[in-house]
Amino acid sequence: MAIQVRRVDHPCECGCGLPAPPSRRFIHGHNARTDAWRLQRYARGRRRERRCANPCCGKVFRRADSTRPKTCSVVCRSVAAADAVRWCPLQERVLKQCTDTGTSVRALSVQIGYGPSGLPQWFKHKGRALHQEQLQKLAEFVGEDYATALRDAGHQTAEDRLTHLGRDRIAALPLPGTPERRERARIAGHGNKGRPKSKEHVKAAAQARKESGVAAQKAREHYATPKGRSIFELARYLRLHSAPTWGEVRAQAHATGSDLGESDQVVLVWWRRALQKRGLWHRGGRPADQERCRLIREDLDREGVGAGAARASYGFWKRSAARAPADASGSRPDAQSQRMFWQNHVCAECAGDRRLRGGHKSERNRLTT
Repeated sequence: MAIQVRRVDHPCECGCGLPAPPSRRFIHGHNARTDAWRLQRYARGRRRERRCANPCCGKVFRRADSTRPKTCSVVCRSVAAADAVRWCPLQERVLKQCTDTGTSVRALSVQIGYGPSGLPQWFKHKGRALHQEQLQKLAEFVGEDYATALRDAGHQTAEDRLTHLGRDRIAALPLPGTPERRERARIAGHGNKGRPKSKEHVKAAAQARKESGVAAQKAREHYATPKGRSIFELARYLRLHSAPTWGEVRAQAHATGSDLGESDQVVLVWWRRALQKRGLWHRGGRPADQERCRLIREDLDREGVGAGAARASYGFWKRSAARAPADASGSRPDAQSQRMFWQNHVCAECAGDRRLRGGHKSERNRLTT
């Protein structure tokens, strides 16, 4: 048996006479027609007077009931926060000047070179000293001489405090010649400075490193790099060929570089010190132009040229050549000479730098210093 529910319509309570939806007192939007709603909106938007919490300001401003600001502006808010923790007369005058000029404490801190949090920390921590340069700038900001500002800041700068701390630490040390001073020097190892270590000490230290595993760990980390693996391959090769010719060394460098994904030129740079010790690489020759190489690497970093990049921005080599060192006659290289120098030059500093060097035949077939 179906049950029939009879719907009873009731009128909207705003007085319009129209039927309201079920379980609703008003039609949508009709509640704004009532007097109670108008009074509520008036009370919500009403603004009351309040005195600024910044003691240096004291301005009376109007605020809405829905908000609870204690200060009239952002500057007064920062000054009021610093005033709550101030502890010296100079800080009081600084806050007064900040209020008059409309400068916040953080902005003043950046202006005198302390960063955004330096000056607020000076207000927060009682007894903290300012550096002489910043104290001079604060004295100019408040319009007084440096001596008065130093007196009001506590008669001490940060440099003076560091000096006193150093003297206190030295005074706390035991007197020279006492057993306590000798024991302190023995623990610190001051008596062994400049003296050659005995064979027993060197042997004991090597044995300790071997037992602790530090030496093995460093060796594994070194041989995990391409340079370490190339040196290991060179040692193994020289163990079987004690006096190879330069052509055989070049051939072995080419084979090692192919396995490691590097050019034979880079591998020879890694091998240079070991080959010189064995007398297989002459120590003479034209010195490498390290300054020109360093300037080019700085230009690459400044231009944002990434690893493996094949091209640079337009005019890069021209700008780089303008910064290259001049020769004895005072002339500088042109853009093409600068680019060819970077393609052909390899030293210990730029051996692994592959920027703007990929695929050039001179990199694979020429050994330069």
